[in-house]
Amino acid sequence: MKALCVATSLVFAAFLHCGAASAGSEGNSNTFYGTNAGTATLGDDDLATFVGVYAGNANTGTENTFIGHSAGANNTTGMQNTFVGSFAGTENDTADSNTFVGSRAGQNTTSGSANNFFGMSAGFNNTTGNENNFMGFRAGHNNTEGIRNTFLGNQSGTENTTGSSNTFVGSFAGNDNTIGQENNFLGNNAGRSNSEGSFNTFIGSYAGGSNTTADSNSFLGYEAGITNTIGFQNSFLGASAGYFNSMGDSNTFLGYRAGYRNTTASRNTFLGHQAGHENAIGEFNSFLGFGAGYGNVSGSGNSFVGYEAGRNTGTGDSNSFFGREAGFSNNSGSRNNFLGHAAGYSNTTGSLNNFLGYEAGNSNVSGSRNNFIGHEAGYDNDTGSRNNFLGHKAGYSNTTGSRNSFLGNAAGNSNTTGSQNTFFGARAGYSNATGNSNVFVGYRAGYNETGSDTLYIDNSDTGTPLIYGDFAGDALTVNGDLDVTGTITKGAGAFVQPHPTDPAKQLVYAFFEGPEHAVFLRGKARLVAGRAVIETPEHFRAVAGRDEDITVQFTPRDTDTFGLAALEVTKQRVEVGELKGGRNSFEFDYFITAKRGGFEAHAPIQPNTHFSADGKTAADFERAYAKADDL
Repeated sequence: MKALCVATSLVFAAFLHCGAASAGSEGNSNTFYGTNAGTATLGDDDLATFVGVYAGNANTGTENTFIGHSAGANNTTGMQNTFVGSFAGTENDTADSNTFVGSRAGQNTTSGSANNFFGMSAGFNNTTGNENNFMGFRAGHNNTEGIRNTFLGNQSGTENTTGSSNTFVGSFAGNDNTIGQENNFLGNNAGRSNSEGSFNTFIGSYAGGSNTTADSNSFLGYEAGITNTIGFQNSFLGASAGYFNSMGDSNTFLGYRAGYRNTTASRNTFLGHQAGHENAIGEFNSFLGFGAGYGNVSGSGNSFVGYEAGRNTGTGDSNSFFGREAGFSNNSGSRNNFLGHAAGYSNTTGSLNNFLGYEAGNSNVSGSRNNFIGHEAGYDNDTGSRNNFLGHKAGYSNTTGSRNSFLGNAAGNSNTTGSQNTFFGARAGYSNATGNSNVFVGYRAGYNETGSDTLYIDNSDTGTPLIYGDFAGDALTVNGDLDVTGTITKGAGAFVQPHPTDPAKQLVYAFFEGPEHAVFLRGKARLVAGRAVIETPEHFRAVAGRDEDITVQFTPRDTDTFGLAALEVTKQRVEVGELKGGRNSFEFDYFITAKRGGFEAHAPIQPNTHFSADGKTAADFERAYAKADDL
């Protein structure tokens, strides 16, 4: 062997063994420093550099550089390896293109190739793993067969054995990973406890720190998802986002402490600073906005959008709140829909409400099944239920009133405890506070009415509306003309007019009634020489029916006669003659009655469609309605 001995210092001179290598050792362009360094190297032009006791001791490969005590000591045919450090790559046998820098770095690698290990004990137990990059104290320490891993940081990926295609950057990042694959952990202690979980991305100090077997999670931020163990397909973005999540799946938390206390709940989406902060087991929730759904614990199926929307919801389910502080105080109320700034702000237990508009239903606490649409509609409602308010400040002052329907700007504005009212029209029923069962229709209809059971239909605040009704007394007043094109059915009828001399009284005349639809014609005529002809007017002829249904009555204005007879009767004319051939001349009155044309078939007795015995006996019913002895 021709050994090239170069002494550059007194220190190196003490270790030079020029020509002192084992017998039979040959090879050109090799540089060996240290006892038994490159002992087995036989070939020429091996381009080997071994520095240290036993460095490259068994080497037969080429283009290797081993520096350090026992560095690459057992390498045989492995080529193009660079080992720097005591016991670095000691067990490397046939592996090629490895770079190990650090004491015991890649010590047990045998056939794994194209690895780069930097740091004390980095890749210590690697045997057959290929294309790994480990940098840091004990980085990838236990990796045996894992390939294409990149571990950068103190003890990053320390326990990895067969896991592949992982990237761990940061002190203790992915420390406990064993077989997990295609994970990306960036940050101090990021994914530290991950053992078998795969396809995870953790970025941030302690992000996903407790994850063990869960897959497909993305955690970005300091302590994001730190408690997650087996929950999968989660996306947490923000410092401490999803902090306590352990088993929850398919959650998306974006924002500082978003979904902070979520543990086992799944399929939630929280976007915003502390959005869904207290959620523990509630599922299928969507919270968007600063503090949105902050206090939700177990409520599920909620959608909150806006600054602190639904902030205090605890157990309520299936709510939809849209707007700044909409549904702010909701606790257990469920199936509510609040849209607008502070809409339903005070609602705690009320359910099945729909509030749409700025501060609509703002004060509602436990009222349920209400529908408020409009700016401040139903603002003061507290416990009132089953109300419908539509319009700016409609039902504004309602507190406990229920089953009201107010439609129009400021309709029912002053109502507080009144119930079962129906107000349609701007400012209709405006002043009514405690009245019940009122119906007001029209602009300002019933504006000043404060009582109950009344009907107002008008387009003004008059006290004598076009139509006024008294539901308690079953009375209806029409202050104007009434046209009816259909049939009127009544129990009785009369006309009323003021008494001409006594204001305390009124005149009431009953209707003339009969068993048929009759029309009449009355008047005066003159008998001349015992004869007269009454020609009926056009209007009578137009409404009278058949000639045979016409009857005539005469009243002579003379006592010297035996009477008058109708000699011929038609709807066109009536011929009159004096009885017993009289030839007198005098005036007489006549009254002609005919059945109205088209209504001749009217039956006075019909099946009962208007009256009920209401639990009374037949005798009671008869006493109430019979007016003659023969009925």
